[in-house]
Amino acid sequence: MSIHASRPKHRRAFTLVEIMVVMVLLMLLAGIGLPAIKQTLKDQKESQTSRQVVAYLTTARDRAIATGRPVGVVIERAGTTDPFARSYSTRLRMTNGVPSYGGESPDTQCVIIHDDFVFSTPQVADSNSTTRVGQFNACLFRQEENPLLRLSVRYLRAGNIGAAPIKPGDLISFEGSRPVRILAIDYSDANDLDLAGYGSITPPWNRNNLNYPKWNALPLPALPTDDQPYIKIRFDSRSFVEIGGGAFPTFELPTGAVNATADNTWRASRFQIFRQPSPSQTSPMNLMKGMAIDLNFSGTATYSGGLPAGIEFSPYFIDATAGNVALNSTDPNNPISFLNIAIVFAPDGSVQSVGSAMPGAASYTFNERRPTGQIFFLLGKTDGIRPDAPFSTEDRAVSNILDGDSVWIVINPSNGNVAVSPIASTRPVDPNLTIEQNMANAALVARTYAFNSDTLEDL
Repeated sequence: MSIHASRPKHRRAFTLVEIMVVMVLLMLLAGIGLPAIKQTLKDQKESQTSRQVVAYLTTARDRAIATGRPVGVVIERAGTTDPFARSYSTRLRMTNGVPSYGGESPDTQCVIIHDDFVFSTPQVADSNSTTRVGQFNACLFRQEENPLLRLSVRYLRAGNIGAAPIKPGDLISFEGSRPVRILAIDYSDANDLDLAGYGSITPPWNRNNLNYPKWNALPLPALPTDDQPYIKIRFDSRSFVEIGGGAFPTFELPTGAVNATADNTWRASRFQIFRQPSPSQTSPMNLMKGMAIDLNFSGTATYSGGLPAGIEFSPYFIDATAGNVALNSTDPNNPISFLNIAIVFAPDGSVQSVGSAMPGAASYTFNERRPTGQIFFLLGKTDGIRPDAPFSTEDRAVSNILDGDSVWIVINPSNGNVAVSPIASTRPVDPNLTIEQNMANAALVARTYAFNSDTLEDL
C-alpha cells in the first residue's frame, strides 16, 4: 500500500491594502459615532445633575411637611473672597427645623405693647419712649415662665450670639397672627412697666388684673438688668414681600388690624417662637464634577423696570458699585458679605423664605424675605462660570447664560414644587446699559420657557 504525504493547507492572508481599507472604515465610523456618544454622555451628566438637585430640594420640602417644622437648604458658595469662587456653588447642605418655643407651659402668655425704637438700631436701650399709642411692635415676658428667653438674653449680652437658643432673626407669632421677625431681645425697663398711666385698662402685672393673674407687681430696677422680672422682644410688625427685586413692607399687624390706643395700651396673648434652622447631620450633596450652580444669573425676582432684578444671588448684584466683580469687596471700610443662599420650606411645603445664610458650624443666620415669584438657579458647567466676562462666547468657556445645554432649577414658592426648565436664547448686550442691567435682562429672557410653561419638565 502506498503512502502519500499529506499537503499542508495554506490559508489566504489579508493583504496590506485590505487592512488599510478596514482601518479607514473603522476610523470613519469612530469619527461619526464618537461625537454622538460624547454628546449623549454629556446630556446624561447634565440630566443626572439636575435630577440630583431637584431630589435634594424635594427631600427638604418633604421633611418639612413630615416633621411640621421649617427645613432649609443652603446653597454654599465655593468661596467668599475669590471673584470666581463666590460666583458658583457645587455643594448643597440641608438644615433641620428646631422645635418652636411657647413658654414652659401651655398657659404661658406675653403682653404685646407699642414701643418707640428705630428699626436700624432696635437693640439700643435708650430708644425707649413713654409713647404707647401706635403699632404693636414689642412684647413682654416673665423671666420665671420663660427660662429659654432668659438664657438667650444672657448669651446675647455676652456677645455670644451663636450660643443663644433664641436670637434676632427668629420668628414669633401671636394668637391669630402670622409670624413676624424678631429684631432685638433684652431686659425691659421701667417705662415698659408703667402702662397704668397710658390707659384705663389694668396692666397685666397688676394684682387686680383678673385676665392674667399670674402677672404681679415686683420691685423694678432703674436700668435693664438680669434682676428685671421681664424680658422684652422687639419685632418688625411689617411684612417684607419681594416685589421686583426689592423688599417692600405691607404693614400688616401681628394681632390683626388693631393698634395700641389710649384705651387699649396692651394685649395679652399666647405665643410661639420659631427658631432658625440648624445645620443637619445629613451629608451635604456635591454636584457632579464639571457641573455647578451659576450664581451670576440666579435670583428670585422677574422684572424691575430696568433695575438689576432677578440676579439677587449674583456678586454683581450684591455689590453693584464697582462695575467689575473682580474689584468688588476691596474697600476695607465698607466690606461686602457674599453669603450663602438659603431656601427655607415651611411645614405646609411652601417656601417660607429665601435669602442669605452665614456659613459656619453654628446656626445659620437667615436674612430672608418672602418670595412672590419663582426662584431660579442656573445649572451649567464650571467652565461657563465667567464673572470676568458674563457674556463670553470663547470656545470651551462659553458663559452658561449663552449655553443651550444649561438649565434652570425652578422653585415655586406657593407650593414648594421643584422642576427643571430649558434655557431660552437671550437678547444681545445693550451697550447703553450697565453690566448688571444687561445681566438682569439676559436672565429674564433666558427664563421665557419657564414663564410660559404650564408644567415644567421634571427630569
